[in-house]
Amino acid sequence: FERGIDTEGQAWAAARAAQLMVEQAGGTLVGGMVDCHPVQHEVRSVSVRANRVNSIVGTEIESSEMVRLLEAIGFIVETTQVSPPVWKVTIPSWRPDVEREIDVIEEVARLFGFDNIPEPTHSKLPNFTPGTDGVRLLRERARDVLSGAGFRETYTNSMLSQEVAEKFNSSLLPGGRFKGEVVQTLNPITTEMATLRPSMLPGLLKVIGHNQNHGQASIRLFEFGRVHTKRHTDRTMVGDYTETETLVVAGAGKWNEQGWYGDAREADLFDLKGVVNLVLSACGLSKATYSEAQSDDLTASAIDVKIGKRWIGVIIQVASEVASAYSLRSPAFVAELDWNAIAEMADGGLRTRFQAVSRFPIVERDIAVVVKRAQPAGPMLAAIQRAGQPLLKEALVFDLYEGEHVADDEKSIAFGLRFGADRTLRDKDVDKAVNKVLGALKHQFEARLR
Repeated sequence: FERGIDTEGQAWAAARAAQLMVEQAGGTLVGGMVDCHPVQHEVRSVSVRANRVNSIVGTEIESSEMVRLLEAIGFIVETTQVSPPVWKVTIPSWRPDVEREIDVIEEVARLFGFDNIPEPTHSKLPNFTPGTDGVRLLRERARDVLSGAGFRETYTNSMLSQEVAEKFNSSLLPGGRFKGEVVQTLNPITTEMATLRPSMLPGLLKVIGHNQNHGQASIRLFEFGRVHTKRHTDRTMVGDYTETETLVVAGAGKWNEQGWYGDAREADLFDLKGVVNLVLSACGLSKATYSEAQSDDLTASAIDVKIGKRWIGVIIQVASEVASAYSLRSPAFVAELDWNAIAEMADGGLRTRFQAVSRFPIVERDIAVVVKRAQPAGPMLAAIQRAGQPLLKEALVFDLYEGEHVADDEKSIAFGLRFGADRTLRDKDVDKAVNKVLGALKHQFEARLR
């Protein structure tokens, strides 16, 4: 398949077939031949340098021997320069795989015999220290964090069938956000490998299903890889093709096992959100925001992940129909992140920073506010962080209440606030900051203190 078919071989084959018909079956030969070839064969040639052959192969083959070897397999060699020898090598029609000088050099090495190539007596090493690749460093940090959290790395096939690729070319996912076409592969070995993947989700779902059907009750997996789409973007390097590096993290089945510390618990969307926060924190990115995204046929629910105004990924619960198609035995939750975007924003994550422990005490305050039941906590946390500056150091949600003493269409959210400064804070300083926070929540979300 790699070498293709000789486009000029049909004439010879037809002549041979006619000869056999005459000799063996008593046929009568009719003169002439009709060639309906739609595209005429273009004779190809490349320039080959004898010195380059020996430099690449590591030999001292005589130029006359190189010519003999190439002519023996049908190559036509014409001298264009005598010293040092340079040839114009015409490639026969039955070798469409030979396109460049390096391909001809490979033929010389093959015919000369790989066993005849002498082993080097010493190695040549660069006399400089290679620089550190920032993207690779971030990738390794993420691997360390995920491995420490109990996740296992997997590697899946980067090629899919046309049907699967079209189905997973979703605008919710990093590869499909460009709304491009699926990238076709040339001369695929099977129909199952006819396209490059627009998402890493299909491969990971197959791994989850395989493991669950072999008795694994708790699944935690991650994979780094590239997805592809046919559309011109700011990431396009060749033609109209765009390649995006992504990180996909998946959890399914039991998240916590039964133990003295608590009951067994199934994985959910918020577990994946916590893992995403863990990865972003390792990259020096700690101000991610989460908002509900519009679900599609692939998802039962979805959450967009952003840093500032820039979209960096999505967390989804796989739709039950898709889960059934991959023989999953429990709901699967997946985060697919645009690693290119994360790497561009994570310069701070490449430098290790140390901060002295404050000599002054931290002041903690808790507040509980009542808001509409549909109000997400993420925007409220962001508003608290802005309003509480410069004294507010940390804010988190520690309780959610719905029930007695709260209206049916409302809920109570409790926030823990930590204040600090390079001095001892007084009550009036903290009270002022808390009042600013409450004012912001009331103004932006119609929240009232419980």
